Parts: sequence; C-alpha cells; structure tokens
Amino acid sequence: MAELKQEKLSKRKKEWFEILASKEFKEISIGETLCFNTENLIGRTLYVNLASLTNDARMQNVNVRLVVNEVKNKKACTKLEGYEVLPAFIRRVVKLGKDRADDSFIYKTKDNIDVVMKPLLITKNKVKHSVLSNLRLTARDFLEKYVVKIDYDELVFDLINYKLQKELKSNLKRVYPLDVAEIRIMELVKKSS
Repeated sequence: MAELKQEKLSKRKKEWFEILASKEFKEISIGETLCFNTENLIGRTLYVNLASLTNDARMQNVNVRLVVNEVKNKKACTKLEGYEVLPAFIRRVVKLGKDRADDSFIYKTKDNIDVVMKPLLITKNKVKHSVLSNLRLTARDFLEKYVVKIDYDELVFDLINYKLQKELKSNLKRVYPLDVAEIRIMELVKKSS
C-alpha cells in the first residue's frame, strides 16, 4: 500500500509559478514557488517588506501580508490583506520622556469590508492620562470618518503612500503635538465560518 502511494507521488511533477504583488504595486514579480497544482497555491500567505515593493528605503519599517487569491497562466496573483509596522521601529521611537497611546478598533469601508486598524500615537512629552484618552478618542473618530468614505483599495493606497498617517497627525496636533502618528497594524477582519 505504501509503495503504491510512493509511486503515485513520484509521477506527479511540481511546476514553477511566478508570484505577482497586488495591483497597488503594479503587479510586479516578487518571486517564484514550486507547487503541484493551483489549488495548493491559492490561500498561501507571503510577508514582504514594503521597501522592496516600492523601492523606497524609508518604508523598510513596514511589512505587508499578501495572500494568493487566483492563478492565471502560471502566475499567482495576490491581494494585500495586512500592513504591519515592525516591532524594531516601535522600540526605536518609544523613548523616555514621551507617552504612548495605542488603540484597536474595527472599521467598515465604503465597499462593506471590515478592517482592524491599530494606531500608534507617541507624544512629544509626558502628558496626563486625560490627554492620552482624548488623543485615542479623537484618533478613533477621525479614522472612522476617514474609512467610511473610501473603499478598501483606496484605503490601502493611502496607507502605503503615507497620506492617512499625515492626515491623522495633522488632525491630532490640535489635541496635543505628536512625534509619531502611525497605523501600527491594518488587517482584514477574519470571518468565522
């Protein structure tokens, strides 16, 4: 019985598939993979540094999660499902004499896609707890209004091009001046099946 299975496995050949980045990155090639068939390839997750996708060294502190969603002509197309600032960057910007405010909330985009966004806010100086709470609430309110007006693809584009972070920082400076206003994590909400 075991010999029959070995025989069947050895007759099948793996094929090379090219992996393409999502449309936000103009579907550039990010590598190749070996696979028996396309069904095994769909759903594969890749973690790629944003600097290698955008050719911008300033983005080396961010990793994106790409998931293969379809295969055409031996090319695996991906979709961006996650954005995460690396912990090393966070450790570098959080310093003594400053305060940090984190939050996590689920927002719904214009095209009805639920996303989890976790902003990271670092003040210029030590502040009272009430100021941190006010910063969190203002950030949550701003992000909710921002995300509701745009679809998921536009949200990803604004996040990658740093437009969302700049608007968040300029909006929050009315409450208290910030050193860093970053979206630490953005990811799709996992549907329970």
